[in-house]
Amino acid sequence: MRRVPAQLLLTVACLVLLGYFTYHGVYGKHGYEASHQINAEVAELRETLDRLTRDKAALDHRITLMLPESLDPDMLDESARSALSFALPTDLIILHSQE
Repeated sequence: MRRVPAQLLLTVACLVLLGYFTYHGVYGKHGYEASHQINAEVAELRETLDRLTRDKAALDHRITLMLPESLDPDMLDESARSALSFALPTDLIILHSQE
């Protein structure tokens, strides 16, 4: 039986290790593919954060308008009557189309 030179065994072992680490570097839990998936998720979450930030700013603005310091009694009366579909007998109601 022929004996395999030690240098050939060392070369094959190094190539196997190189293949192992390359595979896991690309497809592993923290590899190249996983980083692309994480970056896509981060972009999606940033869009969601931006939308929620805009929604919060709009709600904060509406809350500010309802504070006693900035509340206009006439606007409050108009909003309440519109929301409740309420009118006094002496009110003049003019209907217009929303086109």
